[in-house]
Amino acid sequence: MPESRPAIPEAIKREVRQQCYFGCAICGMPFFQYDHIVEYSEVKEHTAENLVLLCPHHHSMKTTGKLDNEIVVNAKEKPYNAQREITSNLKIDGAKVIDVKVGSSNYKGDFSGERGEVFRAIVVDGQDFLSIFNENGCLSVSVKLTDENAKTILEIDKGELKVWTDSWDFDYTGQEMTVRQSVGNVLLSMILTSSKVYVNKGVFYVSKGNGLIIQKGQINMINNSVVVGVIGDISINGMGGSIGFAYDINNRSLPDWIYE
Repeated sequence: MPESRPAIPEAIKREVRQQCYFGCAICGMPFFQYDHIVEYSEVKEHTAENLVLLCPHHHSMKTTGKLDNEIVVNAKEKPYNAQREITSNLKIDGAKVIDVKVGSSNYKGDFSGERGEVFRAIVVDGQDFLSIFNENGCLSVSVKLTDENAKTILEIDKGELKVWTDSWDFDYTGQEMTVRQSVGNVLLSMILTSSKVYVNKGVFYVSKGNGLIIQKGQINMINNSVVVGVIGDISINGMGGSIGFAYDINNRSLPDWIYE
């Protein structure tokens, strides 16, 4: 019977993510697993000093003995992303159909073919923050996450994910992607797969104090750091337009869901 062991505490996981700058210590990919440098069976404890982030490829290489432990130790001391502003890319392959949820608002359809090559789900002052692209019959996702100062924290460009390494915390466990600014302060909570984009919480600012905050099933429009409007649930099936939600900061009236 395999030896049972306690889960790694979340605070230790976060410390390791920060130490490795949110990517594999060897290649920088922001898709990772937690590896004990000295095996748990020997140390019988979880410590940040003995844990490292490895992508599935390098983790498998290490656990099967193809990667010397010395290389992992050196990578922990000098992570790949340490001297980089942005992590390496992670490619999320596209699918034929994507379901998009923004708060409690749903877009259902394939967003492709005669309906247009691009579905712009969130647009603020003409800037795209969530878009779906049709490329050769497959749909890919683009997302831009910014903080309240409009600084970019995370970007997905047609399925290519990259994270700014000076972020406070980033995690992509299972299907759930989370970005935090501090303990309990979530900037992004999103389910992301080839066929699903569910934004449960997101912060999208075009300038300091101006943009959108999606949370608790609502889209909050922010102008000069003040909520000037709220949109609740709007569900659309088989949508044929190219724009889902567009907000002009300089127009304080509630925006429309726009169809072209």
